[in-house]
Amino acid sequence: MTFPRNSLKLRIVVPTFLIFSLTMVALVFVLFTASHNVSKKSFAYLGRQQGDVMLRILDSAFSDLVAARLFENRMVTEAKQRIALEEIVDYLKENHLDGLVVSSSGTVLHSSINGEMTARVAPYLPEKGPFHLESGFDHYNGYVVHFPAWGWTILILHKPITWTVEAYRSEFGYLMPAAAILGLGLFGLTLLIFRRNFQRPVGRILDDLK
Repeated sequence: MTFPRNSLKLRIVVPTFLIFSLTMVALVFVLFTASHNVSKKSFAYLGRQQGDVMLRILDSAFSDLVAARLFENRMVTEAKQRIALEEIVDYLKENHLDGLVVSSSGTVLHSSINGEMTARVAPYLPEKGPFHLESGFDHYNGYVVHFPAWGWTILILHKPITWTVEAYRSEFGYLMPAAAILGLGLFGLTLLIFRRNFQRPVGRILDDLK
């Protein structure tokens, strides 16, 4: 379909196409934003469950010391702490997680996070609960738990994922192609209505005037 310059068709079809295009871009952006928020909440929930596992390991170790009345025995306590730390490390490895365990004095008891990322996550150590960190196209989700009895802080860090993978969740996956098809359908319907109810009557009027 060709349009003469400054024709009525060009003045109507092009703005209509631009409006639909901008509407589709805005709709896709809204869907990605909603999907991203759902993804962050999902990781926060998963991190809470993993944090509870960390606390159960530590609570169990501490309860054993209290039940045996050995929590004041330094050697026994340190041995129990090493065992609990090994369980935590094993859990992190089995679930493909990175972790950082720090004592109340700031001593790093365990770390599977590289130095650069350790500096990035360090500000979250005093906090508690989920956190979300963005580094370029990579997004990191983590969780922080504190165990006051021993003064330990445990930071759990999920493997990085790109923002597109994080945002494009299966729950919203069908909406994006559906929105694209709906947008194209509406654009085609608009052109059809324009052609049948505006272009043809105006064309006949112009032919009569000529």
